[in-house]
Amino acid sequence: MKLTLPLLFFLSIAEFSLAQDEPKRIVFKGYIFSEDSIPAENAHLIEYRNLKIVSTDSTGRFTVFTYEGDSMMVNHLSLDPLVIHANELPADSNRFYIPNRTYQLPTIFSSELELEYVKKNVQKMNWEIKYTNNHTPPRMPLNYYDNPYDPDHSPGVSFSGLFKLLFKKK
Repeated sequence: MKLTLPLLFFLSIAEFSLAQDEPKRIVFKGYIFSEDSIPAENAHLIEYRNLKIVSTDSTGRFTVFTYEGDSMMVNHLSLDPLVIHANELPADSNRFYIPNRTYQLPTIFSSELELEYVKKNVQKMNWEIKYTNNHTPPRMPLNYYDNPYDPDHSPGVSFSGLFKLLFKKK
């Protein structure tokens, strides 16, 4: 009995000191903007502690349940990546303005011969699309199906068109 009382006392002090070191769980709210003050819609905040991902809405607003001081990576296609830290301030004071991301694409040079091949391939592809979708059979005048808003035009295949397609002479 004499030994259990001091042992309980030391265990309660140790538990109390460990409880003080545990970070405080908070609701972290804020806004993400580009450097031009445009809200960043669908920007992703990636929490490093447990890799939880939260997206911003159309106004750039986000809400995350996290621990105070946690680091988060803000990632968006048109914005530079930025690391922010969680705090308990209201959402209006957590406004983050992030610079735009720039991409440097390599210059592409093409000769006139290559452009001619591209034109021929595009024409061939357009013909194949029209033929396989059966909107315009190859021997039918093109102006017949040109107007998709024509009330007499019905999309799809008619029986006569299907009959012509199946029994055409080779």
